[in-house]
Amino acid sequence: MYGKYFSTKRDFVWALVVFCCILAVYLYHNQLSDRLATLEEFKRTHQEEQQQQAVREAGLIVPEFEVVKYATHYTPVRDDGWIETLPGDMGKPVILPDNITEDVRQLVQQGYDKQGLNQYVSDLIPVRRRLPDLRDPWCTSE
Repeated sequence: MYGKYFSTKRDFVWALVVFCCILAVYLYHNQLSDRLATLEEFKRTHQEEQQQQAVREAGLIVPEFEVVKYATHYTPVRDDGWIETLPGDMGKPVILPDNITEDVRQLVQQGYDKQGLNQYVSDLIPVRRRLPDLRDPWCTSE
């Protein structure tokens, strides 16, 4: 009468109670997650309003702006037989070792004092060097 899964009326009632409990927990969880999402949105909006009010009170004028994420794509460079041990190849940084001589240290310091840059390392990097291609793939396709 109750099917192959329920042998008595009591089994059927217990299954119905368990199902109702699971359904109630599921519905409560969905309602709670919607409330939390609404609360997070309210907190974020309230913080933005407070920041804008603080800026207005300080007398600063900040124009509205939108942050745009730029996805960087590196177009692979074909092997052209270039010697890759040159400093600065493919935009890699040039880092001087710790055991440089005192003369080199003086040259580095003179470059910083006179021009505000490491003239010694700048002279090490060749003018004709390979650099990574930062353009989008659709821009480099032929």
